[in-house]
Amino acid sequence: MKKKSTYLLLAGLICSLAVLIAFYYNFSANKASQKYLKQGGFQRKPLAINLHPRNDFGLEKQFYSIVGLTGDKIIIYQMGDKNLIVFNADQTKTFLKLPAIINPQNIVNVSIHPTDPQLIDIYCNNDKKIFVFDTRSQKIKSVYKFNTYFENAIPSSDSSFFAFIQGEKQNQLILTANTFDKDGNERIAKESQIIKESMTDDGMFSRFGKNLFYVNYYNNNISVIDSTLSEEIRFHTIDTITTRPNTITIRNNTITKFIKAPRPVNQLLQIADGLLFVNSYVRADNDGENDPENENDLIDVYDTKKSCKYIGTIYITRYSKEPIQDFLIQGKTLVLQYPNKTIVYDFSL
Repeated sequence: MKKKSTYLLLAGLICSLAVLIAFYYNFSANKASQKYLKQGGFQRKPLAINLHPRNDFGLEKQFYSIVGLTGDKIIIYQMGDKNLIVFNADQTKTFLKLPAIINPQNIVNVSIHPTDPQLIDIYCNNDKKIFVFDTRSQKIKSVYKFNTYFENAIPSSDSSFFAFIQGEKQNQLILTANTFDKDGNERIAKESQIIKESMTDDGMFSRFGKNLFYVNYYNNNISVIDSTLSEEIRFHTIDTITTRPNTITIRNNTITKFIKAPRPVNQLLQIADGLLFVNSYVRADNDGENDPENENDLIDVYDTKKSCKYIGTIYITRYSKEPIQDFLIQGKTLVLQYPNKTIVYDFSL
């Protein structure tokens, strides 16, 4: 009995040590430096752009995301807050309070509704719901209820979405096309064979024309998927990072953590006029010449109509040496979001 107890004690100590190591590295991710990764093996081509400041709006230093442009208004969201912030053309701000039914801690994305710019889609993955908020009445217009956990949902019409939903296996997410009836109940219209692994394959999902675009956070993978979900073609960003971060699963396969804090390779994504704009965190061999003081945000540009061919890179000087938290390109307008300021530019390539 003593021998068995000793084995159990040792097993318990080993498990506890694994948990401590996993949590240590997980918490270390929050302290990761904002410096660029120094993976070489490629060159960047600076793009000439026309960039003229139009206006800017000061903010309390927090983490913000850009919701979108609607008319002459800019809408942003402070992550974890109960309000949307609207910047008006006369430089004033309006605060739109979200209904109590929405838990701000569960909001992962906020965007303009595809068919009505007065509606805001609020994505709450852990609640398995997408709330449609009417900015005119400041009330919830409708709620789309998923049957399971989802990630990276993007609208395909007024009441249908593409999304990665929970698969049968641990950490497996399957790309599906989902429609919702008038009561907001989900029906899976199509389940694809396209699967990503939660955490290690995390990335950004967007749509342009008939294609869907998925760019990985942690390596140089670009996936282009047709809207029937029947074909996936892979391309690459110009950096040379191809590895995926490693994870560890603990507590009887119920919790997964990164073994080592991953560093982002591609952080932000926009598609405008057939061009794919990717905010890169990787330094090229010639960035010592292009950006000797590391004072620019790097936005690599790819042509979606030419197999995601690299066109060049936009170098944008950071405000107060802070990296951008988000950016938006719409027509000839560029919006850059910083921790304490939103800056609007007239922009063209």
